This record gives sequence, structure tokens and C-alpha cells, in this order.
Amino acid sequence: MAVELLATAASALVGAMATDAWGWAKTSFARLFGRDDPARVEAVERRLEGSRSELEGLSGQEMVQARSRLETAWQARLGDLLEDDPDAIVRLQALVKEAAGRVPQPTIGSVQQHAVAFDNARQAVQGQGLQANTFGGGSGAAGR
Repeated sequence: MAVELLATAASALVGAMATDAWGWAKTSFARLFGRDDPARVEAVERRLEGSRSELEGLSGQEMVQARSRLETAWQARLGDLLEDDPDAIVRLQALVKEAAGRVPQPTIGSVQQHAVAFDNARQAVQGQGLQANTFGGGSGAAGR
């Protein structure tokens, strides 16, 4: 069983809980878990709504911890589903693919790094996104 697929699917599901993609995610994952049985689909939808309600009103570190806990729980449930119904992997892969276009990816926020070099030393800090690298102009040895 592909652990990466399970983690990605759980992250997409939990990530959708606070977005406009929630209706799609709830319906799609409930059908997957409920195997299109109306009573089971309804039960899974209630469970999904319960998970979503755990995130309401949270922010910051509390939100991060709650999301992590929910992702772990749903990843385990997805693993159980695939263990019981190995053919469901095809549907799960399709859901993950569709979620990539529907569920916004979380962002970390801004990160600031400061590097200091003296004399003839140079440093380059590389990352992703907007960067501003400045060389020279510092106080160097005179500022020590």
C-alpha cells in the first residue's frame, strides 16, 4: 500500500475542510468510504462533518496540531479501506488527482533569514518564492 498516497489523500481531505472545496471533498470521500451504499455514505458524511467541526475557531499552533491529528486519523481510515477493498486504490488516486486542482495548498507564511559574512567571505541563502539577496554594503571588519 502506498503510504504516500494515503498521506496525500488525508492531507487533501483535511485541507479541504476549511475551503470552498469542502462540499466536493465531503461528497467524494464519503462515496469512496461508503462504497456508494446510501446509508454508509450518510454515516461517513456525518463523521467527516464531525472532523470539520473540530477545526472551527482554531488558529495558529492549535490549528496545526488539530490538522495533524485529523490527517493521521483519516490516513489510518483510508489505509483500512484499501486493506478491505484493494480495488478502491484506483478511485482514491483519482480523488487525489482531482483534489490537486480543487484544494488550495497550505502556505507556511513568510520566512526571514539573515546571514553575516566578514572579510572576503560570501554567503548565499537559497529558498523558494520571493528572495532578496544582497552582497556587500555591510560593515564587515569595521563593524566588529
